[in-house]
Amino acid sequence: SSETCFNHWEPVFVNERIWKPMIGLRPYIIQGNPKTYRWLEKNGFRTFNKYWPHIDLVHSVDVLNDHIEIVRFLGGKSKEDKMSLYQDMLPDLMYNKERFYEFSREQKHKMENLFC
Repeated sequence: SSETCFNHWEPVFVNERIWKPMIGLRPYIIQGNPKTYRWLEKNGFRTFNKYWPHIDLVHSVDVLNDHIEIVRFLGGKSKEDKMSLYQDMLPDLMYNKERFYEFSREQKHKMENLFC
């Protein structure tokens, strides 16, 4: 995701830059408020931070440099290693896609019953 303007004290805002990779079975990293990872997990989504354990994106104070480090980490892998990594991620990717649709139904239900 590429949320480029954020302040740590502001509430988390999740938009299509998070949802679109989920629907497309793609892993994501968040270039924005690090609290978004906790929000996603609290709402039943899986994140991919365990695949780069040497970087703490949840408590990041330098999001841009952390992302550069992830790009370097992935760039140093062979095509076969990247495909293997994707295969390892696939159960979480599929889970998130299904969770997205379930979450959407939950939000729709809340809106339809807002004043009940």
